[in-house]
Amino acid sequence: MKSTEAPSRRACSIVSVFAACSFAASMVIGGWLFPHLSDNNDDAVYVFQGKTIAQGSLTLPADPHADFFRPWMSGPHDGRQVLVFQPVFPATLALSEVLFGTMRVVPAAITAGCVMLIFAFAHAALRDERKALFAAALFALSPLVLVHSGMYLEYLYAVLLELAVLVLVLRASWGHATRRLVTAGLLHGLLFFMRPLDAILLGLVIVAMHVLPRPAVVRAAIRPVATVAAAAVPGVLLCFAYNHLVTGSALRFPLWAIGGDNSLGFGKRSIAAGAPVIDFQFHDAWIAIRQNVRSLPHWLAGGVVAVPLGLYGLWRMPRDRVVAALVAIAVLFPLGYLAYWGNVLIFFGRRTIGPHYYLALLIPACVVTAAGLDACARLGRVAFGVATLALVIGTGVELPDKLDRNRTVADRIDAENTTIETAVGAGAAVVVLPTTRDGPYLLHPRGWLMNEPDLSNRVLYAADRGGDNVTLFDRFPDRPIWRFQSVEATGPRPRPDMQRLRQVEMRASTPIVVNIRNTAAQPVVVLQLSTGAATSSCVIDGAARAGANYQVELTIDERGARVSCPSGAITAALPDGHGTLSLGAAFGPNEDTGIASINEYRIWYSRQGATISVIAPAEQWRRDPAPLQRWRVTIDNPAIALSVG
Repeated sequence: MKSTEAPSRRACSIVSVFAACSFAASMVIGGWLFPHLSDNNDDAVYVFQGKTIAQGSLTLPADPHADFFRPWMSGPHDGRQVLVFQPVFPATLALSEVLFGTMRVVPAAITAGCVMLIFAFAHAALRDERKALFAAALFALSPLVLVHSGMYLEYLYAVLLELAVLVLVLRASWGHATRRLVTAGLLHGLLFFMRPLDAILLGLVIVAMHVLPRPAVVRAAIRPVATVAAAAVPGVLLCFAYNHLVTGSALRFPLWAIGGDNSLGFGKRSIAAGAPVIDFQFHDAWIAIRQNVRSLPHWLAGGVVAVPLGLYGLWRMPRDRVVAALVAIAVLFPLGYLAYWGNVLIFFGRRTIGPHYYLALLIPACVVTAAGLDACARLGRVAFGVATLALVIGTGVELPDKLDRNRTVADRIDAENTTIETAVGAGAAVVVLPTTRDGPYLLHPRGWLMNEPDLSNRVLYAADRGGDNVTLFDRFPDRPIWRFQSVEATGPRPRPDMQRLRQVEMRASTPIVVNIRNTAAQPVVVLQLSTGAATSSCVIDGAARAGANYQVELTIDERGARVSCPSGAITAALPDGHGTLSLGAAFGPNEDTGIASINEYRIWYSRQGATISVIAPAEQWRRDPAPLQRWRVTIDNPAIALSVG
């Protein structure tokens, strides 16, 4: 099945079937594995940004999106809330929403386009239809492609543009060189607008494919490289214009404007304002790149079987500009991301969605594996059959666990959605969502619980802001306020729970009875009361028996909060405004609560002069003893019990 230029109709028909199957598979996978998005936070942010663009805005008004309703990976600038991503992919999602009433068409169409273009690239590179069809099939069946085809992430979109540019650059030698190189440059500029680092790396690949095979003839490479670069300028300028519009500076990307520090290089890095700071050094980068690249074969069609077959195919290929391009992609893309600390972050998601920064490596992987499979076919039917069977078995071994992990996530999401829908019913409501140590954001960690950009939802989701949650009752007097949490369960995973909240005005000197039980069987029981950084404590039993019961009284009034203790009351001031009052019982071997297990109630309160109100029911938390000391949300914990209002 040799060809010198355009592929045959038969080959085009076959690859069209591959693409159609990929389109259908994307729609099925999206509906089965990701009916409510994935647990990758970026997935939701792309969709939310697409919804924002569909409503005619590139940014959000800072108020009300600056507190309870602040989306993950966004930050304030000039009275607006800037969203993190460049708008190319979100705008494509928005267009699909307007045209088809769903965004699901976009990842399906992108995946199908990638299958067509990997065929076109392999054909232009190898001038062999069979190898090109093998490459298209391998790409379509790669677990990394199958999983990402159902997600709203832009990495496959970047591969689509990269393939289109490479195909046009290769076909420029067939004729109509200027037209094809200019078109390649325009697409390269679009790639820069979407993912600047990928575009720069692809530019280096284009240089390598023209220079490395014939280093003595550098002058011959100047024209095609310069043409592509010049044609990319409009996309680059459009990118800078967008940056200036939303961040105030052409060279300041939204990723750098939202807070935190996401710049290239080594040093202190954090993903968003308020998120933990990580000291990212070369050692961390090296470990991350090793682990991510090592995991990639498990996401290829054929699994680890593809590695020796691909190396065999590479060995059989002529040392020309095609091999230069393939090797350049395989080397430059991992090295290009080496100094970006996001490599560390994707390391933790490699088991569910794979090392997605390295999706471009599928281009050389599929082409050289196809060349290896074709070389086996030339050895005879037995060799081809063995190689094909090995690839099928390898895929069969690798694919199921990827699907199972994501289906497990989907089941958990379904359970949480069902819990919320059952509790709220058909009426309007506000649901307070738990946050992480990254700060009080929406879309993280539960991106599927998403507000509309104009906050027009029947059910509004609000980020947990502790004591400030009290203000929700004033902002939404006509809506019931609910609190959603994942609480301890008897099984290995927490269970979703919904509690309807109410605001209770505290009457002067009305004590709240607190019952405590030594369920930890520790000899020392310590009571502690705190508001913020100030903590008071007392020992209520220094020689406790397992299962011993205690009863104390908590009083909340204009003088503050007080708890009765054997040695005298402990107190905590309640300043005007909003805050969180914590009352806990610590069970340990001595009076050091730092190593003890702790069970506590966290009570959100509001104080305006002598008027104090609290939110009921209070939150219940439990901390494991040292060395774990992990905090967990709990319900009906017998170690400490109280009822407010």
